[in-house]
Amino acid sequence: MSQTSHDPAQFRRIVVALLAIGVSIVFFAMLRPYIITVTVAAILSAMARPLNVAVRGLPFFRARRGGTTVASILTLLLVVALVLVPALVLIGTLVNQAVNVSERVGPWLENHAAGGSLFDRAAAYLPFLERFRPLEDIITQKLGEFAGRLGNWVVGQLAAVTRGALIFLFHFFIMLYAMYFFLKEGGKFLERMVRMIPLADDQRAMIVAKFLSVARATIKGTIVIGILQGTLGGIGLWVAGIPNAVFWGAVMAVATLLPLIGTSLVWLPSVVVLFATGHPAAATGLAVWSFAVVGTIDNLLRPILVGRDTAMPELLVLLSTLGGLALFGALGFLIGPLVAAIFLTVWEIFGATFADLLGPSDAPVT
Repeated sequence: MSQTSHDPAQFRRIVVALLAIGVSIVFFAMLRPYIITVTVAAILSAMARPLNVAVRGLPFFRARRGGTTVASILTLLLVVALVLVPALVLIGTLVNQAVNVSERVGPWLENHAAGGSLFDRAAAYLPFLERFRPLEDIITQKLGEFAGRLGNWVVGQLAAVTRGALIFLFHFFIMLYAMYFFLKEGGKFLERMVRMIPLADDQRAMIVAKFLSVARATIKGTIVIGILQGTLGGIGLWVAGIPNAVFWGAVMAVATLLPLIGTSLVWLPSVVVLFATGHPAAATGLAVWSFAVVGTIDNLLRPILVGRDTAMPELLVLLSTLGGLALFGALGFLIGPLVAAIFLTVWEIFGATFADLLGPSDAPVT
């Protein structure tokens, strides 16, 4: 009669692992309503980290007990004053202009396109438009529908937030408190979380390094450059006399996510409209400003701000950004590339771990 021996330590490890997985699933399901709020807080805290480090380095805070807490509170107040308050004011302006766009752009285009006057004037300055004359009515109709739907979508998204004012304020408070926590304890919290990953030290370091590098690259390369291009583009539209320039500047900031097209999604039709309405000087100035200044910011600043923070192929960055937007909503532009980066890193670790079974990495493909 044979007796099967069991390893009590191995059994306990399995039980602990299953228990940790089960509790974690319930825990994240419980926190699901607040995940987006905490994610926004983490993003803002990451952007405010240099400011927090600078404040902590002041002699007043270094020489006092509890200086880290006071420095984190001061950093939070500066972020609220310099970022969140202006953002709320901007959102209010954006809503008003989005309403104007949704109600007026379509009828305006149809009115000016009557009798072909709009197309004729534009074609006089831009001869290549003659190729599209058979599609004149369809183009005018689709442009009006696009502008109207875009304005309605913006109004709907922001109205959904403001309808639940108390819920919004509640989440806003949670976001501020989470920011305070991340500013004060973020480094220690990340260290504890990483230590729980059952991998070798070099593998854990690889995952953390990739995560942080892609996060920095996305924040600096997408948010900062997008805001800068949208702001300068909106200024150009305002100077050229395009109505609702704040709204269209915000659209330009979002359009920077689209490769090749980018901000031209907004400024190119604006130039055509200016030519068509008899403003050739404004149209020419807007085209030069948008092409020479707004359009080149990405090429000039991205190598400086991003550098080699991310080594992901541009195609993967695009696909992960679009996939993230589809799966996670507005924050998907950040979460998507992070998931892709972790995906590549985990499979790199997998290849290194099972190298004896997979064979040499430089083996020829037959």
